Amino acid sequence: MANIISIVNQKGGVGKTTTTHNLGYALAEQDKNTLIMDLDPQMNLSNTVGIDCYAQKQSIYDVLKDKELPLGSVIKSSDHERMDIIPSAFELSGAEIEFTRRISSASLLSRSITNSIREEYDFIIIDCPPALGILTINALSASDYVIIPMQAEVYALYGIDMLLSTIEEIQEETNSDLKIMGVLITMHDGRLRLHKEMTEKINDYFKDKVFDTLIKTNTTLKEAQSNSKSIFEYDGRARGAKNYEALAREVIEICQTREVR
Repeated sequence: MANIISIVNQKGGVGKTTTTHNLGYALAEQDKNTLIMDLDPQMNLSNTVGIDCYAQKQSIYDVLKDKELPLGSVIKSSDHERMDIIPSAFELSGAEIEFTRRISSASLLSRSITNSIREEYDFIIIDCPPALGILTINALSASDYVIIPMQAEVYALYGIDMLLSTIEEIQEETNSDLKIMGVLITMHDGRLRLHKEMTEKINDYFKDKVFDTLIKTNTTLKEAQSNSKSIFEYDGRARGAKNYEALAREVIEICQTREVR
């Protein structure tokens, strides 16, 4: 059964899309059947994978809107044989107004992830929008784990209480099995004293919930994204590739430990 992981932070620019794409690809490289899902109306993940969202006849939006439409009908192949994608749609930008009025508004996504979908994949990774609205709530309600990407910057911990409160509310109301897998420090520059100090503060705040892996500052990651490629396709020898390969190993180990328990 697939481990479902949401990549969440209400702050923009912290590496959610980069992490979803490259973690997904890294897991696929380690022979894990992986599905990445773009729940962000900005459609950055979909565009990075090379999908024209405007050309899709049906999308994740239609699945959330129509309970009769199967999730499998909007799954697309990627360039990696073990990684598929569910693209985003511009129509998701109106989700806050359209879906919040529904009685089952928090479970629109979880109801669509059938056992057959979970049996087909080892991992389902969800790229969430930079907001704690209905789309993120749906992702959290459907997930087993949360990964929180966070830059080692001055304002990194600002607003984190709101995110943690949202996760706690989801655990109490719709998904008692949801767990924080870990905080992922991104765009880290070990030469900067500020980054070192903030990394210590983040570790003090979250204790054992911080990944050992640091995603270090790497211009090749940005270059790969602008060329619609994962870091592994663009330059598998780059530091970013080694970082996400290490992260994938951590993620697999955490999931295997939970299964043993």
